[in-house]
Amino acid sequence: MRKPMPRRICHLFVFGLCSTTWSSVVAAQDAQYGTIQYGNEARLLGGSVIGSVFDLSAVYYNPGRLALVTDPRLVLAGNVFRYTSITVEDAFGTGADLNTTKIGGVPSLFAGELRFKFLGSHRLAYSFLTRQDFDFDVSERLDLRGPELADSLDLFTAGFVFNQNMDEYWGGLTWAHTLGAKLGIGVTTFVAVRDQKSRQQTLAQVVDTTGNAGIALQQQGYNYQNWRLLWKLGLGGNFGNWELGASLTTPSVGLFGSGDATYDRTLITQDLDGPGTSISEVTSSTQQDLSSTYKSPLSVGIGAAYRRGAARFHASAEWYDAVPAYDVLDPEPVVLPDTSLASFGLTQELNSVTNIAVGAEYQFGPKLTAYAGFRTDRSAIDKNSLDNTSLALWDIYHVSAGGTFSVGASDFTIGGILAWGSDVTRAGIDLIPGDDPGELPDELGIKFTRFTFILGFSIGF
Repeated sequence: MRKPMPRRICHLFVFGLCSTTWSSVVAAQDAQYGTIQYGNEARLLGGSVIGSVFDLSAVYYNPGRLALVTDPRLVLAGNVFRYTSITVEDAFGTGADLNTTKIGGVPSLFAGELRFKFLGSHRLAYSFLTRQDFDFDVSERLDLRGPELADSLDLFTAGFVFNQNMDEYWGGLTWAHTLGAKLGIGVTTFVAVRDQKSRQQTLAQVVDTTGNAGIALQQQGYNYQNWRLLWKLGLGGNFGNWELGASLTTPSVGLFGSGDATYDRTLITQDLDGPGTSISEVTSSTQQDLSSTYKSPLSVGIGAAYRRGAARFHASAEWYDAVPAYDVLDPEPVVLPDTSLASFGLTQELNSVTNIAVGAEYQFGPKLTAYAGFRTDRSAIDKNSLDNTSLALWDIYHVSAGGTFSVGASDFTIGGILAWGSDVTRAGIDLIPGDDPGELPDELGIKFTRFTFILGFSIGF
């Protein structure tokens, strides 16, 4: 019968255990529904345009208002510059912060109208949008020597690497039609394609004062792709100085998807607790062609705008239903050398949330308009849930400002969006090896910051 693993050797696995915490901190930013907004003016208005969208971004916000758009233009809204920072305060229990930053930019919406004579008063539009966009690489190293360790240890090093890439794209076809002179109805059929990859690796090494050594390695990864359908329905109306609208987004319907998952854990020690205490354990599992599932919730939105002179004020609210716990990927558990089971599947569970947005615009003349907006972007993750695909617990707040100016038949938009949020995540894992190890605090503070510089244009034909 194998002897229990000595206490000091157990600490080699500390970073393997910590990897769950770190991956939770920087997991994909899909627990919030309003991180990405669409359309040039709509983004500067904080997305507060469910009842008042006036360009082709109606295909997303409210398809019913597409029937009321009088000047449809080809829309291209882009992020020229986007800077994102996530900081975990005192991440290793040593006073050091873990910080990851990302700079990049991708198009968020491309939309245009299809014009055929046989359509009559019916409207058709196409769209392609980036619904989720997340790409992070985090690495950190801890190096403890001599006086920083217990008397029997001479060296302890640990390295942590976490990579995650997640993209989700929606392609849509929108139909809209007027109901009399003041109302419009519409529906967009979206095909959603989600692709997500993640890999985390922890390596720990220890050397005692007699020269004996040990090494521990734990790595875990997955990748999956999923295709699904969903529909967005809308109703909008213009009533003098007031514009009103409502939208409903259906839960998604799965089409197909598959993925892979891997788990590796290795421990090799050389008499660290005296002769005869060497250990050699290897656990490895690779499971391919697993079925993947991804679910998005029912949501209902309402919005209104009021025009007073050269100014217009917008407000919207959207409620998202809860998503009960389900398995995104469900690989078989791995049997560890001590006969315990290690589960490495992906589970998602989302709370019901409501977000609000407000915006204002002022038209200085026929060719120049200024915009400002604010919106909430609450996390749908329950801190006590089993969700391990995305533990972005923090609520995000967005403030935006900018303007649009016309040159010939085209409109150009310049502006910026500042987003921030903070929260805590659970920790409480022993870190420094020895008889009296250090311990991470029970909760780790997290700070999220993002700045987006927008340059977009719409082209009239």
